Formats: sequence, structure tokens, C-alpha cells
Amino acid sequence: MRLPGVREGAVVVTGGTDQSKHLVAFYAAQRPLDCNALRDQFRESLPEYMVPSAFHCQRNLPLTATARSTGRL
Repeated sequence: MRLPGVREGAVVVTGGTDQSKHLVAFYAAQRPLDCNALRDQFRESLPEYMVPSAFHCQRNLPLTATARSTGRL
């Protein structure tokens, strides 16, 4: 969320059909941001294995039932 234009963010681990694991980032913003620029900014502070391989922009990130009921994000 320290990236300009990003309001919310989450990273999840996904598995491929070959049983490989990948990090995928979801972020909330008014418009999609340049994925290469996002990746470069992550690389400034994270080791390569922690940099997401894909980025998905959404207007808002969905909340879990727990977050909705407690008002906590």
C-alpha cells in the first residue's frame, strides 16, 4: 500500500497444474498500474522469490466475513 495509487493490497499463493507455487498480487486502485513498474518497486525492498508473478487490479478488494463483522481489515 506504499505504492502510489494503491489503496489496498493482498498477495496470495496459487498453485499451477505442475504443482508449482506462484505469488499473485491483488490491489485496489482507480485504474490498473503498470505491472513492470510495480514489480520493480517490489524488487527494491523484497528478495526475488517474494515478488509476485502476476498483478490484478480491482476497484475494491473483497472482505472476509470476519472482517465485515468486526469492521477490521
